[in-house]
Amino acid sequence: MNRSVALGLLLLASCRQDSREQLADAAYVARQYAEAYDAYAALAPSEGSRVWAKAAAAAAAAGALDSAVAAYLHLAADDPTRREEALAGLERVARLAERAGNLDALRKAVLASRKLAPERPIGRLAYPLIRSVPPAAPEALELLPAALAAAPDRDAFDALLLRWSAAFEEGGDCAGAAEASRGFLRRTSKSADSAGSAEAASRLERCALALGEAALGHDQALEAERWLVLAAENAGSPAGRRALLLLGDARVAQGDPIAAAIVWQRAIRAGADDSIGRQAARRIRALRDTDTAGDTTRMEEE
Repeated sequence: MNRSVALGLLLLASCRQDSREQLADAAYVARQYAEAYDAYAALAPSEGSRVWAKAAAAAAAAGALDSAVAAYLHLAADDPTRREEALAGLERVARLAERAGNLDALRKAVLASRKLAPERPIGRLAYPLIRSVPPAAPEALELLPAALAAAPDRDAFDALLLRWSAAFEEGGDCAGAAEASRGFLRRTSKSADSAGSAEAASRLERCALALGEAALGHDQALEAERWLVLAAENAGSPAGRRALLLLGDARVAQGDPIAAAIVWQRAIRAGADDSIGRQAARRIRALRDTDTAGDTTRMEEE
């Protein structure tokens, strides 16, 4: 094939592309947005950001919000200099999704915006959005602080705080879960016998026990004591009594066996003669044996 023939074929292909784009433009002007989007989307992979921008606008106008989100992401990927344009488009899509009550599209638009610009605040969109995000989803922890800031009233704030504590625990962050649970319990009435309070108290106990035990295993007695005191607040529960047992160990590690014995006595009194009670009793006997041995040694030295 000679150069003139190849050039002719290239020009013909270009004209066909231009003709297809012009037909898509005409459909858009005629408000046939779905048809325009289909045409633009077919052209965009070869034509690049210029056509991706048109495809995104047509999809948004057609109400195909998921497709609009994808097209704006393509726009920013194809031409990073048009990132701000893509972000503005994603914000428009998010507002359309919010007005339509389309929480799934809202979630996709906001998360796409955060992917392009993590530093950009999401403002009031966070509160309706968080309802569409599963508690265990990785983005839940990312969105909850903004949703808390946008909560319309105290009850909504407290419900989100409780959910935040659950998201921390499910994400493996027991320290975050414990602190969020403490925050929830501080804000709610201690006399209130609510499911939320019971959930927060149980999570605080569970996570504080795990953190205290881990700290004790790393010879961090003071840090262990801080968490185990929290875990032992409900001394009648199995976890609370386990916390008392370990709290005694932490106090022995700090050189305070008397305080340890007092804590172990609480563990014994708080429940039946079970394994925890027996372990506490053995620890107390071991302390007494140590004291007796120490007295004997001192007498021999004298």
